[in-house]
This record gives sequence, C-alpha cells and structure tokens, in this order.
Amino acid sequence: MNLESGRIDRNKCRNTSNLMKHHIFQNKSILKILIFCLPVFILLSGSAFAIEDTLIEKDTGRLNSKHNFEISAVYNYFEYSEPEVDIDITGFMAGIKGKYTFCSTTGFIFSAELEYTYGLNTEYDGATWAGTPLNEDSKDWIVEPRLLTGGRLKLDEHFIINPYFGLGARYWHNDIDGSGSYRRKTEYLYLPVGTNVTYKVSENFKWGVNLEFDIFLWGQNRSYLSDSDPGFNDVKLDQDSGYGLRASLPFTYKSLQIEPYIYYWNINESDLEPLTYYGMPTGYDVYEPDNETTVYGIRLSFLF
Repeated sequence: MNLESGRIDRNKCRNTSNLMKHHIFQNKSILKILIFCLPVFILLSGSAFAIEDTLIEKDTGRLNSKHNFEISAVYNYFEYSEPEVDIDITGFMAGIKGKYTFCSTTGFIFSAELEYTYGLNTEYDGATWAGTPLNEDSKDWIVEPRLLTGGRLKLDEHFIINPYFGLGARYWHNDIDGSGSYRRKTEYLYLPVGTNVTYKVSENFKWGVNLEFDIFLWGQNRSYLSDSDPGFNDVKLDQDSGYGLRASLPFTYKSLQIEPYIYYWNINESDLEPLTYYGMPTGYDVYEPDNETTVYGIRLSFLF
C-alpha cells in the first residue's frame, strides 16, 4: 500500500482486521429523532416553564407576545486537536449569526438560530502516516442550526432567569491544501441544556451569563481518502460519545449587544472502518481519534 506524503493519516489506522463495526444511527434514524423530539420539547416546555402572569413584564397594562430578531457579526479563534496523533488545526474564523425568538404571554420561549463561520487563516499542523511533518493551509467552514425552547422567570425588577433545552446540529467542512490531502466532513447532533441569567442595570443597559451543557447524540466523520489516492475507499466513521460546553457574557445597551463566548467539544474515538485499496483489503482499519475543539470568540449583535 502506497502511503506517500500528504495528509492520509488525518484519520488513524490500526492493523486490526476482523474487528467488527457497528453503526448506532443511520440517516433515517436521525430524521425520526428530529420528528419525535421537536414536538415533545414544545409540549414539555409549555407546561414545565409556565409561570404566573404577575411575573411577566406588562406593556400598557396587558400581556403581549413578543417577536425578537437578532443579527450578529462573529469573530473567533478556532482550535482543533487530536492529542493521540499530535494533529492540530488552528486559526481565526469570521461569520454571521441570525436568531429569532418568540416570547409568549405565559413565559414560554421558543428560538431558532443559525450560525455560519469560515476560516480566515486556519492551518493544519501534523504528520503523514510515515511520520513526515506536514504543515498546510486549511479551508474550513462551520454551520450550526439550533432550536431551543424554555421559560422566562422574572425574579424581581433586576434578575431574569431563562432555563432552556432543545436540539442542535453542527456541520464542519475541512479541506487541507497540498499533495495527498483530502476533504473531511464532520456532523454532530446534540441536545443543548442551559440557562441564561440576566441582570437589568437600567432601562437601557443589562448584562448576563449564559451556561450550557451539550449532550452528544450522534456524530459522523466522512473522509474522502480517494482525494489523496484514487485507490483508497472513502470512509464514514460513526462517533458515538462525547460532550460539549458553552459559556458567554452578553452586555446589552439598547439594541446593541457585545458577547464574548467560549465553545468546547470533547469527542471520543470513532468506530472502525476497513481501509481498502482498489477494493482489496489492506489489513488496516481507519478510525477518528479522540479529539477536542475549543473556540474563543466575540459577537457583535443588533437586536430588533
């Protein structure tokens, strides 16, 4: 098997033929999860977070539903690492985020958001299977849609708590420059559970703390090894376990908001997929090693 140059070791190989594969979720299963979870989230949140009318802000003496929109410019520093094989992808990214939030008269909240970021100068730092050091430019972009539902509890004139949960997805497209490189597409499906605590300083200014734990449901890494050598097969590597964390500090003045934030993902080793060369077994199984992603960023938002 020719393992010359390039980034063919972006996925780790083991000489462990006869190990069985298993695929926890398939595409149809994901669709079933989405169809089942969303109405359950809405029904549960409508009852679990319903609160008394006296705790909801009033406008002109009566309760009103509110429709809120948010558009944000995003800038962050991205760090992805595979400690086992000493591989890193790092660099600055920029993008845009949109968010819609509905607040009902009973305290029920529903929001839908979509964030897109792309690499400005991300770089791959690693080595080939043969151990040759490799440093190349990386083309990266990430899309993250999320649906959240929860409740709004006004404790007093200053403090408001918004517990929430929902369904989130993450898609990362990664393509390394240079000879022997190949494309990778990584997808996550997860359940975000968190809370927002807001302190209202005055009519025009407020600040808060957002904390979130992300329950990892499913992940898959698709590596197009045939980009490196047409003899290799493309692989789909299921990722079954891991978790995520998020935290941010939003500061809002009238309709403008600035929000430093941090995202963190810790994903465990994937299932195995046999590596073939022009359809013939090589005796190797490919897998995605344990990996971590940390994103330090800031958002500048306009609220309306």
